Amino acid sequence: MLFKVLVAFPYSVDGRFTEMLAEGGVVPIREDLVEGLTDGEYVREATEEEIAEAAGGAVVLPQPVEIPDDWRELNWFKYRDIARALNGGQSVGNKAAAVAIIEAELARRAEI
Repeated sequence: MLFKVLVAFPYSVDGRFTEMLAEGGVVPIREDLVEGLTDGEYVREATEEEIAEAAGGAVVLPQPVEIPDDWRELNWFKYRDIARALNGGQSVGNKAAAVAIIEAELARRAEI
């Protein structure tokens, strides 16, 4: 889901690297932070028009990252790339972090 930034604030996708989100931007927000940021009036759900405008007129919605059933059998560099995609393109650090990110996403998907 994409959100409209109502006020500039520092944001971290992975809890390690922080970027400043600009007021008026349309960005994805980590699911675990949405409630606090919307309650605090930092962001709100973006409208279709705002998403289209941010995408230059073409609506581009993020696609779910594919996690193969045998991901643990892959070379860690390959599943590091999966974890990086799940982590918004941010570096995942090491093998343990990559495993944790993938396992957390699989658990989240199992709840849906």
